[in-house]
Amino acid sequence: MRSADVHNLQFETTEDGHGYKTLIPGSERLTCPKCHREHAYKEARDMNIQGGYIHKNDSLINIRTGFQWGALASQWSSLNWTYIAEKQLLAGKSAGLREQAYFDNSIRGLPFRPRREAGDEKEQLYKHCSPAPDPANAEALFLIADTQDDGFRWGLFLFDLESNRYLVDFGNAPQVADLQAVFDGGWNGLTVTMAMVDEGGHRKAEVVDFVEANQRAFSYKGGWKGGFDAGRAWAWSKNQPKLILARRDDYQDALLYYLHFQKQGDKQFFFLPPEERLTVQIVDELLSVKENPRKREGHLRKNWSHDGRVHDYFDVYMMYFVIEDVACCSLDINEFRYGKADLIIEADAEPEVERPKSTGFVAGSGRNYLNA
Repeated sequence: MRSADVHNLQFETTEDGHGYKTLIPGSERLTCPKCHREHAYKEARDMNIQGGYIHKNDSLINIRTGFQWGALASQWSSLNWTYIAEKQLLAGKSAGLREQAYFDNSIRGLPFRPRREAGDEKEQLYKHCSPAPDPANAEALFLIADTQDDGFRWGLFLFDLESNRYLVDFGNAPQVADLQAVFDGGWNGLTVTMAMVDEGGHRKAEVVDFVEANQRAFSYKGGWKGGFDAGRAWAWSKNQPKLILARRDDYQDALLYYLHFQKQGDKQFFFLPPEERLTVQIVDELLSVKENPRKREGHLRKNWSHDGRVHDYFDVYMMYFVIEDVACCSLDINEFRYGKADLIIEADAEPEVERPKSTGFVAGSGRNYLNA
């Protein structure tokens, strides 16, 4: 059946004053993509019985044979075209994951693929731009730095009472002394809650010195493969004090969700600086990681690849989600400015994470520095 994909199922709808569409039952017809003939549902049984399977790649029949069919190939009346059309309407871009996954898996017979906002990538990215947040609403301020040969790409991120995230400042620190100045300066009267610096590259000794010199600074290393038994994507190193290990794939998945799939108006939004401050460099590097067509399941966000494109600021943003996880799980609730953000309260209800020695975050200490 050439018409077996649900994209060829056409139907009419009515729309109310709020933009909600309702199917007009009986308007469904299946259009042949080759001859454009429109088939009515009463022809469905004969089409399935008399039709034949058309292979997408005949050369693989004797090597790796595979078949895929969806609900349109079913003869069950419970999977009639009206039902399929209704499920297609419910699985639009504004739908929940459950409706979209059901439509992909059970109707189309394909793996689930998250919907992305329509439009140009850069255009969608600019929708995240926002004026600077009110410092009075800050729960915490985090400093992230990615280590490069010519300096440290850094970003200051504000985490607010609504669990929203804002990039409030960014730049390149050529030397550790410049990064220290950023750490000491904070932002709009706020001191840095925690800092995390990538220890990779030949500047590891400089990073170690910076971390040892600052009670609230930690080093980071991606590529960790553990944590599945504990249900976390990060852990404290058992061999190096103040080193945070993280599963990069998980945090790449998180950042790509917030950049490309999060809807306007969602809670816990990820905000970028105002458009006039957002440089071409940052935009290009945030968009450097893309779907990987050469890899099996390359559409999954954890398998996206930069494919050699410069991605320094992508890593800075990705590392932010690591330090947010670490802070919410490791800091006492009163080590935040208010301790009222949902993500903090949710993490506080989980079993306590053992803190590493020599971090400065020891019971009874370090609880007043935010308001110092």
